[in-house]
Amino acid sequence: RWVSFVNTALFDDRGTLVEYQSVGRDVTDRHDREVALERALAEKEILLKEIHHRVKNNLQVISSLLNLQFRQVANEEVRDFLRDTQNRIRAMALIHEKLYQSGDFAHIDFAAYMETLTSELCGLYATPGNPVACRLDVERVNIPMDLAIPCSLIVNEILSNSLKYAFPPSWNGTAEIILKIRETENGSVELEISDNGVGLPEDREPGAPDSGTLGLSLIGLLVRQIKATLELDRANGTRYTIVFRGGE
Repeated sequence: RWVSFVNTALFDDRGTLVEYQSVGRDVTDRHDREVALERALAEKEILLKEIHHRVKNNLQVISSLLNLQFRQVANEEVRDFLRDTQNRIRAMALIHEKLYQSGDFAHIDFAAYMETLTSELCGLYATPGNPVACRLDVERVNIPMDLAIPCSLIVNEILSNSLKYAFPPSWNGTAEIILKIRETENGSVELEISDNGVGLPEDREPGAPDSGTLGLSLIGLLVRQIKATLELDRANGTRYTIVFRGGE
């Protein structure tokens, strides 16, 4: 049996210790319920961890299949399409990998996620003759799972577009991309991605029916999905500023 004791010292009017009183209560049922609850929570965490691990592995299998197809295709347009699709899958797989590693299955440290994704994409698109410096100015921001996937794809699309198109081979000068994320005073999250490249053409607008590219269309769709606002500044390159509620 499990017994909980409460011990109390009793004093007289002059403050002299008279006796100790000890009261015991049988708490075996409560103890057993607590143990069962802890065991159930531990099992749930293990199952959630395994789910994220399997989802990540399945996405990596899809990415590997696309890579095999990539090697067999000679058409550059098709190769670009396959590479972009691979990057989108990798961006989602990385979310599940971070959740699996952190142990928090409801939120993700999006600043740490951005650091990893930026490092991978900059390495993927890096060319010896046209290096691009990617700088991060990020605060620790925890984003719930239902926002993490669309936010990851938004970052992937904007960053990929900048790396591919902002700095053509004829570009002279420093090529720089800056990524920022912070939590505002009212609890919103502000995500800013900017480059000092050639700038987004005036006829290209994220989310517009005639945006011209799948990436820009996705950005607009995902911004609406998370009920965010998007500001686009074309002066001195391109700067995206996206603000959305961070969730609970």
